[in-house]
Amino acid sequence: MLYLLAVIFSLVACVQSFASEIMAGNIEHLENGRLPNAGAAIFPLIPVLPLFAVGAAWLIQSLIPHYAVRIPSLVWN
Repeated sequence: MLYLLAVIFSLVACVQSFASEIMAGNIEHLENGRLPNAGAAIFPLIPVLPLFAVGAAWLIQSLIPHYAVRIPSLVWN
């Protein structure tokens, strides 16, 4: 359960970061008088952030297992 939440939340964070990067690029294009057609690279973020989140979940589960079970219940309530 903890690992699934870590992957889901990290993918949500990736989507938000990707949208934010595109929006910032479009704002910069508009400030310079160009058409808003900016893009962003999603490749470095997708493999890195979920791996980091699963690693952090594994670390929490191995170091403090009693709190690792309570963390998802705090998120869902």
